[in-house]
Amino acid sequence: MKGFLIVDDETAMFQLYKGIIRKEFEAVVFTAENSEEAEDMIDKISPAIDVIISDINRPGKSGLDFARDIHRKYPKIKIFLVSGNLADGRKEKAEKLIKAGVIKGLLQKPFEVSNFRSMVKSFTK
Repeated sequence: MKGFLIVDDETAMFQLYKGIIRKEFEAVVFTAENSEEAEDMIDKISPAIDVIISDINRPGKSGLDFARDIHRKYPKIKIFLVSGNLADGRKEKAEKLIKAGVIKGLLQKPFEVSNFRSMVKSFTK
């Protein structure tokens, strides 16, 4: 059974992700609203987390910086970013993180649920 951590400041979004993951896959799903809460959780239960799905744009530390920090500390956790706003160089920064192996992929909102399912499925193998 895989462990997922969803990091998003929009409750509706992490509830959607959580519902899809639980419906489609055998998984434990944890949630956090910001980077600080997520980092505290990871430090406490890192062996239980296999995959992080994180929004890029939120108050406090961005998802890009969060992904970089978590990858340094826990390189085996797979990180996937989602965002509705990839302006101001965010898309290019995310692509650099993909090339560097920090994150596994990027999904732009709004997206088809089938694309999200495919992304989750790629992590459950």
